Amino acid sequence: MKKSPVFLVTEEDLKQAALLENAMGRKEKKDERRKKATEGSGSSRGGGGLGNAREIKIKKTKKKSRKDEDSDDESQTATTNKPKEREIPFMSLEEIQDVLRKHVPDAPDELLIELSENLIRPLTKNYQEVVRSVFMSSTSSSSGASRKQTMKDFQEEVSTLYNNIRLFEKGIKLFTDETQNNLSKHLLRTVCTDITNLIFNFLAGDIMMAVEDSSTITSEVRKKMLNKFQEESRGPLTKLNSSLAGKVKSSLYTLF
Repeated sequence: MKKSPVFLVTEEDLKQAALLENAMGRKEKKDERRKKATEGSGSSRGGGGLGNAREIKIKKTKKKSRKDEDSDDESQTATTNKPKEREIPFMSLEEIQDVLRKHVPDAPDELLIELSENLIRPLTKNYQEVVRSVFMSSTSSSSGASRKQTMKDFQEEVSTLYNNIRLFEKGIKLFTDETQNNLSKHLLRTVCTDITNLIFNFLAGDIMMAVEDSSTITSEVRKKMLNKFQEESRGPLTKLNSSLAGKVKSSLYTLF
């Protein structure tokens, strides 16, 4: 008669069996809760539930993150593509070194390199200022057409006022001497003053003293302008300004 083999169960084996049983129990409970949650939150549209809700939420989060990344990329691109102030280079370091080497052929290369590094910034700055001034000068010269139009308008306005003065002069002669004297003074204070202010204001544009409305110019303002005008134009303009205080009409008429 054969004896059956005897298996010894140690205390360690019992502990491992208990741990395994607990682990399997927790897994079964976890699966059961997941199943109930899926069945309890089912949707009539395609069986969507909590799982679908989580999936949609994840998709929205990813989509928002992608939009934020795209926005960051666009802002970075906009910053990169922002036009910088264009600078015209003067000379490179190597070119400055070549010029120095021609003037000081015995100087060591280390000295030439150091000199070129110290010179490039001030030289470039001075060069930029010269370029800017030339550009501004060319821009102002390009406005020659508008200046011609301004001159044309000025000439037409002066011509109109002068013709009015001549017409008023002829009309004044029809009155008595006393009336002629009073009308002449009035003409000097009105139309003759208008044409004088117009001429002064036009020439004052060259000395940065022109005003928007020439009719607001007073005798004091005209005196200040006279002190700023060039010598060749100051004489005739002084006579024109003094004629406005004359007692007879011929004091201003003879100037035109």
